[in-house]
This record gives sequence, C-alpha cells and structure tokens, in this order.
Amino acid sequence: MITGELIQVILMGLLVVVTGIYAWRTHVISNATMKQADASMKMADETAQKRYSDFQPLLIPKIPTRLGQIPEEDVLYMLLTSSLGGMVKQTPKGVTIKWHNAGKGVALNTRFSLIGTPLQSQPNKARSFTPTPNLRSALKIDGEKEITFDLQWEAVEMPHGYSPRLVAEYQDIYKRKLTTVQEFSFDRGHEKAYIGDLYFRVNGERLGEEKIHND
Repeated sequence: MITGELIQVILMGLLVVVTGIYAWRTHVISNATMKQADASMKMADETAQKRYSDFQPLLIPKIPTRLGQIPEEDVLYMLLTSSLGGMVKQTPKGVTIKWHNAGKGVALNTRFSLIGTPLQSQPNKARSFTPTPNLRSALKIDGEKEITFDLQWEAVEMPHGYSPRLVAEYQDIYKRKLTTVQEFSFDRGHEKAYIGDLYFRVNGERLGEEKIHND
C-alpha cells in the first residue's frame, strides 16, 4: 500500500470515529433536552394545578335529617318518585337543600337540579326538578345558599343504571366547569330515600368519591 492510500485509510477511519462521537454526543444532548423539557412541563403542570386548587370552589349539600315533623328521607322519596298526577303518599310543598361552599374560591354561574326516578312510560328518562326560582348566581367562599325544589319538573335523558341525585354545576374564576353530585338510594319496600355517595368532577373528570354524613 502506498503512502497516499494509507493516509486516506487513516483519514477515513478518523472520520468514522469523529462521526460516531458526534452522533453519541448528539444523542446524549437530545436525551438531556427531552428530560429537561419533561421536567419543565411537569413543573408547569404542578404550578397550574396549585393555582387552580388555590381558587377552586367546592359546593357541598347540607341535607337536614327532618323537615318539620316529616322525616327528610320520606319527603325525598315522595318528591323523587312523584308523577304528573300527584305524589306517592301525599303532596309535600317541596324540599329545601342548603348548599355550602367549602372550597377556596368563589363559585360562579351556579345551577342546581334534583333528578328523580325514571318515568314509568319512558324508562330512559327521569324527572329533573329545577329550583324556584332557578338561581344562576355566585356563591362566595364559606357562603351558603338555600335552594327549594317543588313539583316543577321536566323529563330529561338519563343513562341506564343511574341513581337519583342532587346536582350542582358551577365554574371557578378560570372558567373550569365543576360539578357536585349527591346520589340517593331507595328502599321501595318502606318507601324511603337515603343519602348515597357524594363525588365531584372538574371539566368532566371525576376527582374522587366519598361518603358525607350530613347533619
């Protein structure tokens, strides 16, 4: 092999080595950049979540155990299983629910509803009771609002297997959509309704599920 060819082989070998080192370093830098970007995104998400939680309202229903001399669960049963022609037992004037904002922010654009049992003629629809009047106002931090439901209702589509429920829909200052759902269970043999599960949603995502023992 002549000297010129040897020099060319050596140069080619050096070029391959340098290219390999460059590729390896580029890979290392790329991985480090991706990890840094992931860490930055995670930090930004945690910061946003903390900002949201610092101003997040949380509406919780306070359901009395008695309404006058009538046990509240009896009133709920009669109201939630009512039909167009009247009540199961008798006609109560309505049921009043007190909502408490236990969160850290103001609840905006509040809407409340009470959803009963399916219609016998349309099992896929249920009775949705609206307050009188239908309030759409703000509820301040640690504030309370009494909402009264009477016999005014309309039929709404409900998914199979749902439970009758109280629903509060509201927004925080960032316009996120929040929902509180208080479910009820029924003892049809004794014609009574009982307080069930309470859970919350933010922008449609369920945050948690817990039992609340109302006073």
